[in-house]
Amino acid sequence: MIRSPAGFDGEIRIKRYMDYYQASYGVMMLSSGQFGAGTAAGYLLGSEPSGYATDFTAGGVQGNALVRSSPRNTQMDYSGTPFLAQGGPVTFSRGSLATVTDSDGYIKWAQHNLLLASEQLDTSSWTKTSATIAANSIAAPDSAITADTIVASGANGTVLQSYTAVAVSYVFGVWLRRKTGAGNIQIAADNGTYTTVTITNDWALYTVTQTPTAGTKSAGIRIVTSGDEVYAWGAYLYRSDLGGMQANASAYPYYNPSTPKNLLGYSEAFDNAAWVKLRINAFGSGSVANATIAPNGSLSADLITENTTASDSHTLYQGTSSLPSGGKFVYSFYAKPNGRNWVQAVNYIDRDYSCFFDIQNGTVGSAVNATGSITSVGDGWYRCSIAFTVAVAGASECYVFLATANNTRSYTGDGTSGIYLWGAQLSDSASLDPYVGSYGAAPSPAAAYGPRLDYDPSTLAAKGLLVEEQRTNLITQSADFSASSVWGVGGITVSANVISAPDGTTSADKLIEDTSTGFHRISQSVSITSGTTYTFSVYVKSAERTIINIQLGGGPFTFTLLQYNLSAGTSTGGTITPVGGGWYRCTASSLATSTSSGTVFVEVCDSSGQRNYTGNGFSGVYVWGAQLEAGSFATSYIPTAAATVTRNADVASVGVSQFPYSATEGSIVANVTPLNVAAARRAVQIDDNTENERYTLSTNSTPNGLFTVIDGGSSQAAIATGTPAANTNIKLAARYKVNDFALSVNGGAASTDTSGTLPIANLLMRLGSGTSSTEPLNGHIRQITYIPRALANAELTARSA
Repeated sequence: MIRSPAGFDGEIRIKRYMDYYQASYGVMMLSSGQFGAGTAAGYLLGSEPSGYATDFTAGGVQGNALVRSSPRNTQMDYSGTPFLAQGGPVTFSRGSLATVTDSDGYIKWAQHNLLLASEQLDTSSWTKTSATIAANSIAAPDSAITADTIVASGANGTVLQSYTAVAVSYVFGVWLRRKTGAGNIQIAADNGTYTTVTITNDWALYTVTQTPTAGTKSAGIRIVTSGDEVYAWGAYLYRSDLGGMQANASAYPYYNPSTPKNLLGYSEAFDNAAWVKLRINAFGSGSVANATIAPNGSLSADLITENTTASDSHTLYQGTSSLPSGGKFVYSFYAKPNGRNWVQAVNYIDRDYSCFFDIQNGTVGSAVNATGSITSVGDGWYRCSIAFTVAVAGASECYVFLATANNTRSYTGDGTSGIYLWGAQLSDSASLDPYVGSYGAAPSPAAAYGPRLDYDPSTLAAKGLLVEEQRTNLITQSADFSASSVWGVGGITVSANVISAPDGTTSADKLIEDTSTGFHRISQSVSITSGTTYTFSVYVKSAERTIINIQLGGGPFTFTLLQYNLSAGTSTGGTITPVGGGWYRCTASSLATSTSSGTVFVEVCDSSGQRNYTGNGFSGVYVWGAQLEAGSFATSYIPTAAATVTRNADVASVGVSQFPYSATEGSIVANVTPLNVAAARRAVQIDDNTENERYTLSTNSTPNGLFTVIDGGSSQAAIATGTPAANTNIKLAARYKVNDFALSVNGGAASTDTSGTLPIANLLMRLGSGTSSTEPLNGHIRQITYIPRALANAELTARSA
């Protein structure tokens, strides 16, 4: 979280640097625990005259983000390393694997962890056989008390998690430490084959790489000797085919946690229906959302006031999913008195786990089945917490009770007294961990799929945070052109896995012409839907031949035949893009005019570009990574095997409470590079989790830069100016204030709108899309800047230049 100086009304800059220190007033260091796995040396927060930004152009993958505040701006720069670590201000999700070009120029898997509950071995995500778990027993390698104890209750006790494997290599990793016993400890990515590891009394990471057969497999730990005990933490499983997985720059570069740091939803929005109010004044009728400055310096803390019900409690609570028996948890929130000086924190399952707190004097009152703690965080705020061990498994309810004194939560309310409340958190931990905000529904168990910090494969320059819409690769066996079950050949033979591919592995095939006279080509047929434009792409490198054709023709496709010169890097249409090492990605698009089976062809041509010729029996080209997707342009490569594969949309956001957001005036600057501008592409949006209250910076299909303001579902401003282009850097700078809106694009004069009201856009800043992934950017975000003041026209022009 970003804490601003008292009375701060200036710009905030979050920018990532390696080995960089900004001497400035108000600097504080945030630990890796506060920003999750993506930190290495930590995040510096401070103030300086030049502003606040998030920078993704500086190189690396996660870590060392400098957060700076000044009287001028808030900036996020994504073109090198993401400020997107789990637990950090920016949250990210996708729900599927995806590829990215890494800083070495090779295509790799984006950060992921295919295992659920990576630090919660006691949950139902893990199957225990002849083994029991004591949760959150000791400090883990990251110092939080989240490491579990595994006890073998019989020989060959196992803790395993199943997953659906394809026949490629996987890496399983886990941190282990001996507690008792001397028997063998084994790990596996495929439970049919265990590898023995030698563990000691110190923490160490143990990994194994295995290639299972396709199907349901299990990864995990086996303790051979009954009675032996080991500590375990941080289990992960990732695909290590392609060029491997893009590392993060943390102390644990291949570990991407899948355990949520906060099990509650809407942790700063107590007006949300997820929080049940009992004998509390309704919001808007006594209770007030965003009533005062929160502990992080944002206007996001709520006022909770009691109603006049006699001789009863006045409380609000949120239900959670089932907590396991023996699990150790900490429930916490920040509170400040406003007429009531006492509160009680309660987690209820089959009994109360509770403690009273005096939030006027900062003392702990009576506790039941829990250990309470209270910590002053300044400006009258206290963080109240209870640590407890679950006796009986079950769904829980996390309560905040108003109280008049220690042990007194039942009383007659006066209708106005209450508390300020902010930042509720339920942690699967035995320690009070740094607060992590949760701005949507409570999380459910899920694998971790991280952000994509993309690089130019030829120049190795950082391009930014890649945000794309959902796409499906309709080609199967996308890198195995020797798979005769799906790839048809004519006048050609395929030699498999002969040279290094764009992912750095020896997996590229060679198409070799035979001695026949005619076409020399490969093809694959897929089901096509009428009215849809499709784009085919393939990576090609010259061998003896330097010219190829791509054809989408016959059946449903509008006939398309394009030629690509791999020596000159030119084409008769579509695109040809160098990707390093002599490789090009060639694309062609075609509109389907009927619904049926359509065929795509890759043809080898002779030196004059003829497609119908007599082959010599040895000449050809290298190919890799074919893709056919619905859309007018190609997106990042989606590898397939026996079935088609879908890559889900990228979703990134940051809660507005995490920076000094102003509801009355402000400015937003976006520096983005869309892959295509034929449709609306959103760069950044601030909203209330709906499309009815929002500020949106985007491009439209004209194309223009566009600043849209929606209040109550009605348009207040829609300023269009500039002429952005595809695959070209675009800078948009906009301001908002009642009856005062403006937009400048790429240093152009600001266009204005002098009439309009302001939305209640007070929840999320979305990066690269609207709600529900509306109008995704389909491109790279280099930098997002937020300024909590309305910039003058000249300033907008200067910032967009």
